[in-house]
Amino acid sequence: MNGQSVGYPRSLMTSPPKKLRTGEYGKHITYFPSQKNREYISCESLLESDFCLYLEYLPAVQRYISHPIRFILNFGPTKTLKYTPDFFVKLADGSWVFYEIKPDSQLEGSRTQEKLLCFQRALAEHGYLLETIAESHFRKPTLFHNLNYLYAHSFGATQLGIARVVHIVEDAPSRTIRVHQLLEVLNPPTVSDIASAVFNRKVHANLNRFFSTQTQISVGERR
Repeated sequence: MNGQSVGYPRSLMTSPPKKLRTGEYGKHITYFPSQKNREYISCESLLESDFCLYLEYLPAVQRYISHPIRFILNFGPTKTLKYTPDFFVKLADGSWVFYEIKPDSQLEGSRTQEKLLCFQRALAEHGYLLETIAESHFRKPTLFHNLNYLYAHSFGATQLGIARVVHIVEDAPSRTIRVHQLLEVLNPPTVSDIASAVFNRKVHANLNRFFSTQTQISVGERR
């Protein structure tokens, strides 16, 4: 929003976020089982739930909070803007970032973009970063098919089992092995251990192709 349309905000205030309620029009309340947070994360859309999955996959993300706080911008005695970010994310370098997740179509309208820009500027003055993420940026069909499969099967994995997966791959010719070969070794690792090792990038697999027992898994060269 430019200064000619609404003027400069006089203050930035906060209030607790609105509680999510089922049955609201246009809402699809889900609870994502986060391994990084060790708790269920409330989401008001399947898009937000998918972003939780993406945050679990990103190594730079340590933890995250959904709908953390409501911000209120006052432009005068009668004009206010309210906004609740979708996520507040802690990164590996210790910094925190607010994220807003939107379908691409909702970012095409100037009203939504202007509102987000207004809050981006206000939060920046208080030392916080607000980033807008379009659905197409992270919701890739093949990648998300694989991430959903791997994450669902990663529960129950152990650190010992994951380390065994890495060790078997390291000892394979060219440090590469197919999934079905992993499952055929003596005392094979569990499906959960394999899924977790791939999802958490302890080993490499091309997740832009559909994951199967024929998928090749590899590790980098020893240093």
